[in-house]
Amino acid sequence: MPRTIWSVTHNKLGDLIVGCEDKSFKTFTKDSARRDEGADFTEYQEACKKGAQPQGGPDMNNLKEFSTEVQGKLQGTSQGEIKVFRDNGKAKAYMW
Repeated sequence: MPRTIWSVTHNKLGDLIVGCEDKSFKTFTKDSARRDEGADFTEYQEACKKGAQPQGGPDMNNLKEFSTEVQGKLQGTSQGEIKVFRDNGKAKAYMW
């Protein structure tokens, strides 16, 4: 399943047409008479289910707690550097 959409438009029937990074396009319709429920549709549904599953994230146990001691005292070492801290139980990213 593509992760990037390059283009979105619609047709005269009111369908939504989406152009994707993998050079494919998808047409979404409300008209059940024109809906594809074959192998392509099943494959698309499975890819959506797989893509909707959590992909992981930062290990909260290894993140430093962001506090008033850290705030304003850290400096990045390069433009665009990102550091992630734990702040009230949530991971927050800061960029220089």
